[in-house]
Amino acid sequence: MRVLSTKLNLIESVTDSQFYETIIKWLKSAGPYKKVGEMFESCEDKNNVHFVADYCMLDTLNIENEAGIYNVVKLENIFHSQTWTTEIILAVTANEKVVYFHIDCSRDVTRFDEVPAMRSDVIRAFVNSGYIRQPVIPIIENPLDLNVDVMNLIVSGIQEKYTAEIPLILITSYFDSFAGEIDEEILARKLAGLAYVVKCSNEDTRVLKDKAHRKAPFNGTVAIYSKGGKSKQFRKDDVFHGVALDSLVSQEVLRYITAKVDAEAPTWELLHTEIVHAQAKHNEEMLGLAFDENEALDEQLKKAKERISMLVQENLQLKAKTDSLEVALKLSESGKPILKKSDIPEFFEGEQHDLVVSILQRALSTSGTSETRRYELLTDLLKKNQILGNGKEVFEVVKSIFSNGEEMTSKDISELKRIGFEIVSETPHYKLVYKRSKYWFTVSKTASDKKRSGKNLMSDITRRLSVYK
Repeated sequence: MRVLSTKLNLIESVTDSQFYETIIKWLKSAGPYKKVGEMFESCEDKNNVHFVADYCMLDTLNIENEAGIYNVVKLENIFHSQTWTTEIILAVTANEKVVYFHIDCSRDVTRFDEVPAMRSDVIRAFVNSGYIRQPVIPIIENPLDLNVDVMNLIVSGIQEKYTAEIPLILITSYFDSFAGEIDEEILARKLAGLAYVVKCSNEDTRVLKDKAHRKAPFNGTVAIYSKGGKSKQFRKDDVFHGVALDSLVSQEVLRYITAKVDAEAPTWELLHTEIVHAQAKHNEEMLGLAFDENEALDEQLKKAKERISMLVQENLQLKAKTDSLEVALKLSESGKPILKKSDIPEFFEGEQHDLVVSILQRALSTSGTSETRRYELLTDLLKKNQILGNGKEVFEVVKSIFSNGEEMTSKDISELKRIGFEIVSETPHYKLVYKRSKYWFTVSKTASDKKRSGKNLMSDITRRLSVYK
């Protein structure tokens, strides 16, 4: 099932190497992709490669046709019994350089409110690479500053004359407040490369209303403007079945962008099929060249049989190679596991794996000398099973916020929300609920010794949530 498609225009000077380097940087920064990223980085020729490692399969292909030159990277990853596929395609034509992105899921995705960040992070990697050919309003991963150009773009959206290639999300403040219904920092990062995000104060919305000569969104309304379409407006009351408003807005943007890009974008399947057809045509031509018009029919038949036999052998060799790679992937995924995975949902991808490896590390430290079987097995298991570390950022953020006290700034609250905490303001404290689970923590608004209480809170969160301790 297609979950997301989008594209970014690149500057003319971008090279194939820079394209691959950006993808490698993304792969190495995501725990489950790290090993396959390192394998990809180490190979000299990055065209038409195939790697399998840690629940991941990475393939590339290169094709040149009448339309242009295409470098394609495809990553397949097993996640919660689903296969997620990410395609990144560099298309170089006579007129432009474009990078296309496709994210697919093999099964139902209704349990995901949005595309898992690990997969869409590759789009942010290109947004932050410096290789994007920027329009008048730059494509960034932060909310836009409300300058004259941005103001005019919003007005064009209100007047249904919007012309930008990506949608714009306008978040308005509540009356007599700077607060809005959605955290603009988190939403802008989530939709980097997919949409602009702007927040307007009450004064800004009054200016917009005057400039647009018609009613502008206000008092917590969130509006989406897109090219060739009418604006859509959302309020908190539009949320249904427990879906957060920011997820509802994100899904609307993804539907628009995906439908727009899918209509024109190349895909791995189309380009790979073209290669297969070209190879078949080449083989047919080679078979024809092998015949000499002056040869007797029986001689031609003999040569044809030899050629067919050779092609069959080549095909069998390729099939054997493919079968062995598939077996290797299946073994790395689920073949005779030492432990059966718990049915408890993970807070982050690889949490159960990291818990078991952490326990093994502690066991090794108390296993005695290297002359014991226990030490030998633990050492080899740890060589083959390294910490993924996908959850470590949570505790690094918690430490940076609370090591000096419980007092939280608006930026701290945004960071806590980004890593999974829901912040509920209650008198006389805040309640921090982690990923809507049973784990929650209290932050006092009036602690007598804020520094000590902050360190105690940091220690309590780490003790209760971390699998690395």
